[in-house]
Amino acid sequence: MASRREIQERSRAAAQARLAQRPYRLLDALSRAPDGLSTRQLVHELGESIALQQALTRYGQELHRHETAGRVERAGQTRGGWQRPPSLVWRITTAGRAWLSSRRAAATGAGMAGQGGAR
Repeated sequence: MASRREIQERSRAAAQARLAQRPYRLLDALSRAPDGLSTRQLVHELGESIALQQALTRYGQELHRHETAGRVERAGQTRGGWQRPPSLVWRITTAGRAWLSSRRAAATGAGMAGQGGAR
């Protein structure tokens, strides 16, 4: 049986792996939505098990990094509601699609390399 420390270390490693995949997962979700998605819609789409406000903050920061790199653009904003401020709507750019396809190609190449090389 695993000790408490081992369980915590595995949990921490899994959380770090999800964090490393977040930029890819955000762009992947946006690539499936031609009209774009709001930050709140992305949080629900990707379904991370963290508090909503914390997720909105983290996703917003990641989307701003993608925006700076030219991979996403602001496509408008949603209407606010009672006690809910408007949310930015994000859309993937051509450069974002290229980055995403290069990541997919690299992942496929790495998977094939583990099988004895490219075929």
